[in-house]
This record gives sequence, C-alpha cells and structure tokens, in this order.
Amino acid sequence: YVVDAADAARDAAAVAAFRKLPAYKTLQQSFTADYQGQGEWAPTPTVTAYVAGDQRYVVVTANEGSGCGDFLGQLAAVFAWEGGQARLASNPDAGFLRIDALVDSDGDGKPELIGAEADFSTVIGHLTPSGAGFATRSSVTFPFNDCGC
Repeated sequence: YVVDAADAARDAAAVAAFRKLPAYKTLQQSFTADYQGQGEWAPTPTVTAYVAGDQRYVVVTANEGSGCGDFLGQLAAVFAWEGGQARLASNPDAGFLRIDALVDSDGDGKPELIGAEADFSTVIGHLTPSGAGFATRSSVTFPFNDCGC
C-alpha cells in the first residue's frame, strides 16, 4: 500500500467516523468530566490514507496528553474506504496502535500493519488481521523497565 493523496472531504468524513466510535466517546467523557478539559480531547487527529489497486484504507489516530496523573487519550482506527463511506476494519477497543504502514505481506489482498502496540517495550511489529482487529504476529521489543513517565 502507498500513501494516497490528501482529500479534504474523505479526511473530514473519516475524522467524523472516528469521533463516533464508542472508544472516542469514552475518552471524551473522561477528558471533560475527570480532567475538566474543554472542547475535543483530540482536536486534530492524524489522518493517513493508503491505496493499493482499488482498495483504499484511511487510518485515523490521536495521541493527546501525557498520562502520569494527567489526561492521556490514545486511539487508532483503520477504516476501509468503500463507496465514499468509512467501514471500521480494526478494533479500537483493543488498545492503541502506532500504525506506520499498511502492507499485504502474505499476498491475500487484505492489509496487515507495521507498527507497535503502546506497551512501553515494542519497538516495531507486524500485525495481522485477527477477529475484528489486528494482533501482533512478530515484533522487536526491549525489556520493560518502567512506565514512560
């Protein structure tokens, strides 16, 4: 998959779908109720679109705050882009993923991810479709030495 050209309408629709996710709404509620935040917890999510042949995917991610007693909102979603509509192709409830690239490493026509889970030890991983989301199949890690604080 290669990075697709920016498309303001598509990107705005993907962000709107991202903000409708239950996981997004849970983080929004925590941001405003628990941390007295104002506005959206993720005011400018990152949108990256990928294309391979007639397949298009849009990845929307947000990573806001510092944690360690302060708000930390992390969410990533992969949407298949079909007929101008976003169809969720990942499981945002399974935990935050840093998504660096989409690949079809096994040639089955479905995307796998190159990225990492937010576990303080994974440097990079190869994630394959698993149920409604993606699971790490191989990774480069280092020993867990404490939280990121």
